[in-house]
Amino acid sequence: MRRRSCEVVIFGGGFAGLWILDRLVQAGYDALLLESKALGEGQSIQAQGIIHGGGKYALRGVRDFAAVQAIREMPELWRRSLRGEAGPDLRAARVLSERCHLWVPRAGGLSRLTAWGWMPLVLKAGLLNARPEALPREAWPPALEKAARSVYAMAEPVLSTRSALAAFASLHASRLLHYPGVEGGAGFTIDLKNESELVVNIAHPDMSDGLELRARMAVLAAGEGNELLLRRAAIEEAAMQRRPLRMVVLRGTLPSLYGHCVQGGRTAMTVTTHPLRPDGPVDGTEPLVWQVGGDVAERHGSEGDEGGGVDEERVLKDARRQLFRLLKGVDFGRAEMMTYRAVRAEAESRRHRRPSGVHCNWVAPRTLLTWPTKMALSPVLSDEVLERVQERLGPPGRRPMEPLEWPRPAVAADPWDRKEVRWSSVL
Repeated sequence: MRRRSCEVVIFGGGFAGLWILDRLVQAGYDALLLESKALGEGQSIQAQGIIHGGGKYALRGVRDFAAVQAIREMPELWRRSLRGEAGPDLRAARVLSERCHLWVPRAGGLSRLTAWGWMPLVLKAGLLNARPEALPREAWPPALEKAARSVYAMAEPVLSTRSALAAFASLHASRLLHYPGVEGGAGFTIDLKNESELVVNIAHPDMSDGLELRARMAVLAAGEGNELLLRRAAIEEAAMQRRPLRMVVLRGTLPSLYGHCVQGGRTAMTVTTHPLRPDGPVDGTEPLVWQVGGDVAERHGSEGDEGGGVDEERVLKDARRQLFRLLKGVDFGRAEMMTYRAVRAEAESRRHRRPSGVHCNWVAPRTLLTWPTKMALSPVLSDEVLERVQERLGPPGRRPMEPLEWPRPAVAADPWDRKEVRWSSVL
């Protein structure tokens, strides 16, 4: 049996867990991260990569000013890491676009008035660092030339999520440990209720002996997996909600587009563009991938939850209708499409709405349950976790890293690179 002790063990290798790991290590704590699948598997790799700054919510007329306030600083905070000016050093991550667009479609004459109504109040309250900038027609993205009534630009970068996860992985590779999952039976035991020391036992199919991991504190940052971990540790489950999506993906000869279509106070569609090859260009010289979210994804999110399966053709038919209506003039003749299910696991909120800000709560004397709410808010969550760790553990021990030979988790594949994907013609 291998044995390793540490100050903090983190469960979950998505953006939240990885940012928390970096924050704790930089502060001097001996922290390890456990991932049962691949880094980013689930919510992180499914994200569209937009580092929101609140502009979308404001222009949509969202009255949740707390949400706008919480996220307003995120674009510049992430940019500092992407430039290597602050930790974590994410210079290896790929920035696909330095800004996003908001467009009001020609479909629906009242869209512009509805969308812009709350912006003066938001600006007066100082909730945005930079307001969406109205663009002259000659500066519009080609994809919107015939589709939009008006177009705005926001200084919100868009990342390749896979490249960002890989950048995180390279920072602390020796602190990332793979385990076979909560469903691993006798191969995985966990004690998170002890008031003095937490114990995790892992058996791995690639290792001849197991691992006994002892920690002074645990942080649960595993998204949907938090529920399983709590159940396995016999801790009364904290309230969690799931907001499912049925994301749409296009691939083929497509124009580059990063933006939100705002209509009737809702985000009717969000489009981000990605290279078909991980290192490929996004300038249109090679086939591209579109990730499509927003209302078109939310409308079919719960399909199949009751065991009846998903009517894939019905989802694709609705997606086609929305694409043709909101993106008039775009040639989809050489493109294919597919869908995939994504789930946003969050702290439970009133009426099942998206929570404001991050959530970090004690569920046992030495166990924190965390929810970032949005990928962009991961830095805020890591700061809050660090504060809780300092309060509970005091100053870090600053002991040297104990080397541990153990399997490391890989980085998750993009949703459109999965073997089980089935493509259909857009037309």
